[in-house]
Amino acid sequence: MAKIVTLFNITKYLLIYFTIMEEKLSFKEIYLLKKKSPSPAQAFINEISAITLRKPATIRMWLNGTQSPDPLVKRQIAEHLKMSVEVLFPK
Repeated sequence: MAKIVTLFNITKYLLIYFTIMEEKLSFKEIYLLKKKSPSPAQAFINEISAITLRKPATIRMWLNGTQSPDPLVKRQIAEHLKMSVEVLFPK
């Protein structure tokens, strides 16, 4: 599985890095700052949520198989991830 690096993730990590460098934070403060950052999985859900204009809870339902996105949204996601709909959403 290819690692997806978004501009949002890069910006977020640069912001954390420069905050750490400029403010000379303590070891614990650095930990607490990083702890507040979303996990890679949550960042992915937020990214898909932003491009589809759906709530993160809806994205989680798609991932769990509880619901399925409509064809237009599937195409949107496929275009964003530069993959085919068939590969992303197998029958």
